[in-house]
Amino acid sequence: MALSEERTFFVKSLHHVLSTFTHYKDEAQFWGKALFKKLEDLRSKYEIKDFIVTGAPFSPIYHMAKYKEQNPEINLIIDLRDPWMQLLNKSHKIFNKQRKIEELENEAFSFKQADKIILVTETFKSMYQEIYPESAFKMTTIFNGYDPEDFCNQEEGTKTIVAKDVIKIAYAGALFKGRAIAMGLLVDQLASVNFPKLIVVDIFSNQIDSEFQKRMASPAYEWVSIHAPLPQAKLFERLNEYDYLLTINTQNAPFAFGTKVFEYIALEKKVILISPKGELYDLLEEHDQFVANYETESILNMINELKKDVIDKQKVYPSKLKDRFNIKVLTNQVVTLFSK
Repeated sequence: MALSEERTFFVKSLHHVLSTFTHYKDEAQFWGKALFKKLEDLRSKYEIKDFIVTGAPFSPIYHMAKYKEQNPEINLIIDLRDPWMQLLNKSHKIFNKQRKIEELENEAFSFKQADKIILVTETFKSMYQEIYPESAFKMTTIFNGYDPEDFCNQEEGTKTIVAKDVIKIAYAGALFKGRAIAMGLLVDQLASVNFPKLIVVDIFSNQIDSEFQKRMASPAYEWVSIHAPLPQAKLFERLNEYDYLLTINTQNAPFAFGTKVFEYIALEKKVILISPKGELYDLLEEHDQFVANYETESILNMINELKKDVIDKQKVYPSKLKDRFNIKVLTNQVVTLFSK
């Protein structure tokens, strides 16, 4: 059940009941019958051999694996945007052990039936290849990316930032406790360094840790502002006004590859990352961006690099990654998985 942020008490209660008793896997748990009917209808009209099923939600993957079992002639491509059961620390409100076993079996069955399996990072691929060695040959990495059409009106954006009296940093996205810790460390260390220009940090989010929000209300942090989220086009327009764009991985997710980073690259912005060392950390470090882990010393070293860049402007956005993560390039990679 897809729910809006403006949920009434009744809707919240209903969601809790359904996710506890009937839809304990996900909202797509009972799509199977309707999905099979639609597939048969489409195949009666068109010659379709290749089917891509994306998760999350993950139930459609299992439904398609069952369909593949009954129709072995199709080419089934599983596309995992997020980690499934083996890499997801999921618990159920009731009958946890039995339900977890059931979902693990669903995942194993789906991987066995699939012809190809897309993972969104090399880290995910390596982890799943260790878990399912018999399906390792089916797995390939195709990253998330950006659609250049979403940025066609932003082409001149980078030219609008010339000499000015402030250095602007922006963060867009959820800022719950894990990420709020990183943001708190960052702003504290920014305040401790004497920059040649005023630093401004703008946060675009309505999902913010309450303790962090209270702390930022102090006059000591008047240079940190929290704004409501914006529609995508408006957000990109605003982000074009900034010198540096920040992304954060929580301490328990060094493997994460937040999709915001692709948008930052599309906007041709210098990227700041706070994350445990992992695939995204290594990639951005390799392309001379601003990276730090959760250690105070690491963040301070990164901020000193930032200060140096404010003065001498030697660093540039990771331009070599722009083509690599273009959706047109990524789509061509998907096409190679189709049946010949």
